[in-house]
Amino acid sequence: MDGSGTADRVDRAAVSTGDSAAGATHTREVDPLTVTQRLQREGRWAEIESERNEMMKLARKQGMSKRDAQAWVYSELDRLYPPPDPSPDKTPGEGIDQAVPRDSGQIRGLSDLPEDWPDLPANASLSVEVGWVQANRLRIVEEQASGTTVVHLHRAGSPAPSWAIV
Repeated sequence: MDGSGTADRVDRAAVSTGDSAAGATHTREVDPLTVTQRLQREGRWAEIESERNEMMKLARKQGMSKRDAQAWVYSELDRLYPPPDPSPDKTPGEGIDQAVPRDSGQIRGLSDLPEDWPDLPANASLSVEVGWVQANRLRIVEEQASGTTVVHLHRAGSPAPSWAIV
């Protein structure tokens, strides 16, 4: 996971503590305009806009209404791309790190690939990736009281289809 592909970020959304497009019932309410404007101010919208479009298509394909799809997509974008925390020696807006570091402290376990998994290809089709995530996320994702999310890949029913998920 190098943070550069749309499928990578869409899949992180589905693996995450948020709901997938197939079962979005507890979507955290956010204002789409507020999220869009924040991402534009941070200089990240140009990179994220195509991802947003793919997520909307996926949600609509899963049978969600336009309103529900939009609520899910913007909630996931807000969660996946939170406002950057400025370093103590920097002012807000400076030094924005656009890539999510592996095992950054908020999400742990993504780099702990089970030894019995085969070598993973770089990417797989979006539908295969999302299907794997939807089939496994309840088994592998653990939210802790501290706010940390722990991913237990060894609990998955099958190896991930590609590195884009991990």
